[in-house]
Amino acid sequence: MRTSITPGRLYWLLTREFHEKRPEHCSACRMPLPELVETSGDDQPNWTPGGVSPLCDRCAPVIEEIIARHQAAYDIFDPVSRPLRPPGREGPSAGARYH
Repeated sequence: MRTSITPGRLYWLLTREFHEKRPEHCSACRMPLPELVETSGDDQPNWTPGGVSPLCDRCAPVIEEIIARHQAAYDIFDPVSRPLRPPGREGPSAGARYH
């Protein structure tokens, strides 16, 4: 069972660990913000990394490992946000066009 924490607290944990493990050569890469997403079951985390900025070859695996470990340990508790739909899932307004 995952521990529920706020998005801000989760981002703080992710960022703190990344700063501890980030390769010395890099100061440009950033940890992506966690985004609340719909899930189809309790075995999946309810968040995913948001819009990922370009990452260098050394930082990408560090960030992936940190995110994977934290997705196994934490879920986001955010009573005011609406979860994003995972890519590929179409909702009732799929294909809707606005004029």
